[in-house]
Amino acid sequence: NPNNTAIIAEAAADRQQYCIDTIDSGVIAICCAMIPIMRLYPQHIAILLSLMLIFWSVGQAFLRPDPDSANYEVNGGALGVNSTFQIVSAATAMLLGYRLHGTNRGRFIAAASAERARRLAIRELGEVDALLKRSLPEAVLERVAVGADVTDESELATVLLSDLAGFTAWSSSRTAQQVVSMLNVLVSAFDDHLAGAPGVEKVKTIGDAYWAVAGLPTPVACHASVLVRFALGMQATAQALSREHAAEWGEVRMRVGVHSGAANGSILGTQRLSYEPFGEACEGAEEAEKACVVGSVCVTDATKQRLAREAELYGNDVAGESLFATAAEAGSMLVSHTEVRHDHNGHSYKLFVFPA
Repeated sequence: NPNNTAIIAEAAADRQQYCIDTIDSGVIAICCAMIPIMRLYPQHIAILLSLMLIFWSVGQAFLRPDPDSANYEVNGGALGVNSTFQIVSAATAMLLGYRLHGTNRGRFIAAASAERARRLAIRELGEVDALLKRSLPEAVLERVAVGADVTDESELATVLLSDLAGFTAWSSSRTAQQVVSMLNVLVSAFDDHLAGAPGVEKVKTIGDAYWAVAGLPTPVACHASVLVRFALGMQATAQALSREHAAEWGEVRMRVGVHSGAANGSILGTQRLSYEPFGEACEGAEEAEKACVVGSVCVTDATKQRLAREAELYGNDVAGESLFATAAEAGSMLVSHTEVRHDHNGHSYKLFVFPA
């Protein structure tokens, strides 16, 4: 029937138009495209959604075909469904963007917190490591870290022991704070000088006494030279500080004794660890310090012989670790001072001093 055919064709056109108005693939594509955009730029979600709704509204108002044209009829129900679909799509996109932004923000905060904790832990470990290195020699720390026994023995070591002459009388006329302040300035200056003396290890300070060793725990080829050079630097530093602080300190004078010989080193106990040398080298250094000329560095005959030997072996070395260039120079530079005998080991020590 021709009439029925026309009616069916017209109905089909209406359904097609109705479908086009209600299910707009372009809007769906835009909504899908908005999701990754909002994920990349979550701070602009509100602006992007507002622009999308504005464009859709403009399209609804101005870009639709003329209602008076043939085969076109405004369907309120279709517009309602379409509007509802657009709003739901926008709300869904907003929710997804919000959830994605929240998830990414949470991950970022967690990652930032973990990184901050990691850096803080690294910094704290570095501080602890630096503190341990200031407390124990590095070679000893490596063994302590793995639980190994720390016991060293050397036939070629040199020990230094120094103290301040007349310190007991000097400190009795000062307050405790003044005494501590003076000792801190003096010992800090010695420690700064120690940083430029490779191979020298500070053992500890005992009141006004300063104790150091070379050749333990790590062997040092020119152990006598490096420690005597450090001792001479200590005396120069003490004299310079005495002149600088003469008004408050008065005259600060120091004795330094150095001896070369056999020594052992170990860590004693389990609390407040300290690496300490002991043996004949320490006993000789103690005797040299007691009998030393005030304001000078006093070495034993064993150290003098070791200085001469180091000059023979390393006097022309480019590194310049030997204190003297030749053995003859070592013999001529040192002035005989006295001879002492240790009460416990029975050894006699001939002592020599460096001229002022």
